[in-house]
Amino acid sequence: MGKLIDVLKSYKGGVVMDSKQKDDIKSVLKYTIAIICTIFLVFATKEIIIKNIDIYSLENDTVVGVLSGNTINNNDLDDLSTIKCMASSAAIIVDSFNIEVNGYKIQVADSVFGYVSNKEERDEILQKVCLSYINELGIDSKNVLKVYVNNNLKAIPEKVSISKLESSVEIAENLYDAVVINENLLNMEMEVINNHEEIIAPAVVEEKSDELYMGENILEEGERGKKVIYTKEHYSGINKISEDIINEVVIKEAKPSVVKKGVKNPYYDGVRFLNNPLKDAVLTSIFGEARTSSYHKGIDLAKNLGEEVHSAYEGTVIFSDYNNGGYGNLVIVQHENDMQTYYAHLNEIYVSKGQYIGTEEVLGTVGTTGYSTGPHLHFELRVGGNPVDPTQYIL
Repeated sequence: MGKLIDVLKSYKGGVVMDSKQKDDIKSVLKYTIAIICTIFLVFATKEIIIKNIDIYSLENDTVVGVLSGNTINNNDLDDLSTIKCMASSAAIIVDSFNIEVNGYKIQVADSVFGYVSNKEERDEILQKVCLSYINELGIDSKNVLKVYVNNNLKAIPEKVSISKLESSVEIAENLYDAVVINENLLNMEMEVINNHEEIIAPAVVEEKSDELYMGENILEEGERGKKVIYTKEHYSGINKISEDIINEVVIKEAKPSVVKKGVKNPYYDGVRFLNNPLKDAVLTSIFGEARTSSYHKGIDLAKNLGEEVHSAYEGTVIFSDYNNGGYGNLVIVQHENDMQTYYAHLNEIYVSKGQYIGTEEVLGTVGTTGYSTGPHLHFELRVGGNPVDPTQYIL
């Protein structure tokens, strides 16, 4: 109104105004009429008809409902202090005058996503887009360490028709829809601190027991533990590109399982403890048979050339080579209680001297090397260096 008075004062009786003065008067009259009409609608009619109203709470800035074509009574206006009403067609009066205001164009690269009335809404839009990104990945926002927006979201000052102004919610939704289609639009990344529980398997420890014979084992089951693993995850777009463990916290210690292994010598009590080194073989020569200059120190087990030969009991390989005394390719395994097993006439040897092998481990194949008349395994058991009949101790 003050500007109108100033313009009118510039008109001096009878002097013809120039075009600029005329435009000034027209512009001011438009604003004045708009204000008068608005005041009349509010105070005279006591109600305003507003179309397509999005209502959202100022507390968390999220849409809580939509009012379409609703009537808001003038008496209730004071109660709307905590609600923003964003009406795309609410420019009932001002649209007809095409009023322009100072606004900000929201732009990424060459794409424009809308106009807002103040620059701070740019940050609100960015926050909403980031929240949509977090929610889409199903991540708890409390676990988010950082969100990176590597392409600049700009708020560029620009004169804009008041009817083009939009809410930050609308622009954020449109912008994120575009981001879903083209991840490179904002080139978003995120760092997340996460955690999950893992079971700790019980360790297995061995204990020797002189109450059990060699070859006898008893397992005492342990208990599983539990730990929390803390990780740092890095996302590029919707893809997790790395995950690093940053800490582990044990919340329940695991109790180890105990394997009690027998060390009692079964030989003296006549207890069987050896596994058959060549299953389903034919016994062709027994222990103690007379030979030209000696006696048979083991047993002969016949089977096809190349069949696998297994260790009869666990121990350490003390010989793995060719023997010139008639054994041919020979493997000798040292066991507890000063016992040894011999595997002779092998075609191939798979173990080496000094190697520890388990029970039933493959150590070679059936052959006919050395003093042999056909494919077979010569097997011996020696206790304290003396050959004994192994058939009494094979399971």
